[in-house]
Amino acid sequence: MSSRVSRSALRKGKKDAKNVNVALVGLNRMSGSIGLGLRSVSDRPNTNLVFTVLGRDLDNEAMKTASRIGAVDNFNRTLQVVVEKADIIFVNMPLSEQEETFARLGPLMKAGAVVVDLSPLKMPAVKLAKQHFPKGDDGKAKAYLVGATPLVGFDQLYDEDRSIAAAKEYLFRNSDVLIVPDASTPPEAVKVVTDIAELLNMKPRFMDPLEHDGLASLTEGIPLLLSVLLFQMVQQSPGKTDILRASNTRFASLIENLRHVTSKEIAKMWRPNRDALIQQIDQMNQTLESFKALLAEDAEDPLVLESHMEQLLTSFLAWELRREKNDWDDEAASDLDNISAVGVPVIGQAFNLRRPRSNDKE
Repeated sequence: MSSRVSRSALRKGKKDAKNVNVALVGLNRMSGSIGLGLRSVSDRPNTNLVFTVLGRDLDNEAMKTASRIGAVDNFNRTLQVVVEKADIIFVNMPLSEQEETFARLGPLMKAGAVVVDLSPLKMPAVKLAKQHFPKGDDGKAKAYLVGATPLVGFDQLYDEDRSIAAAKEYLFRNSDVLIVPDASTPPEAVKVVTDIAELLNMKPRFMDPLEHDGLASLTEGIPLLLSVLLFQMVQQSPGKTDILRASNTRFASLIENLRHVTSKEIAKMWRPNRDALIQQIDQMNQTLESFKALLAEDAEDPLVLESHMEQLLTSFLAWELRREKNDWDDEAASDLDNISAVGVPVIGQAFNLRRPRSNDKE
């Protein structure tokens, strides 16, 4: 374990404060920001909660960085040392390493521990928890799983640095956290995660694992697919060398997702959502065909393309504004989210892009 002096030793003298042991298994921007936020709570005057945060990662430099920036009180490469006394365990491992992690985690946890799964898909963890988490003589679980997906605040939304060095105490401030319990999870375990969310200034939003993973197919799976498709298209092009040599920041930003995954991770991301992904690919094909028609029509009427893109960018800016304010309650404002020349959503349906011309008859 690191020889670094823990600030928590100085905080434990606070009267009437409850000590909560937290483990971060897997260290990056997300888990590190949670650690920074919880340790900040401990430092508040007259706090009634003192969080002691231990971190674990297979990358020694990640653990040292987490310690240096104050995301953890201490760290250790040995999983048992980090989790055996933990009241709350945040698991932030790639999907490809999830099964091994849960198998090792099961016998090490104390009774009553709450495991918060931060992975992009929740159903795999639900199945693994039922398989590996300890059970009492009555067959009921003695440790509890709650899925959670913290949404990054708008001011950090376009920051592509996902490393532990990019962790920030305020990363999730004034944003939503998707809390995703299985139907068998006790309300007390869900409340632990809800309380953490409120301490970190996040707004809880509840959904079941299947609903969450259906959304993740579009918000996580499709962006990864687009990166794969773009790079594969270039790889199959006769002029690929010239294209790759001329690539710049805009091209790199679109394939940046490939820097953070392995082939096994991609398969683990896509397989559970195979049917939804196929359906979304069909919808994308419809959208591409519509844009082909739009470009062809623009050759005859130059106002068509510009008019449509003006509407689309208006919708995009409206989304940015709502995302920044985290305001999704105004139904009237949601009209801006559905944009096409005839009022049909761009994503999810085929649509008619043709703009009436001045000489068209009513």
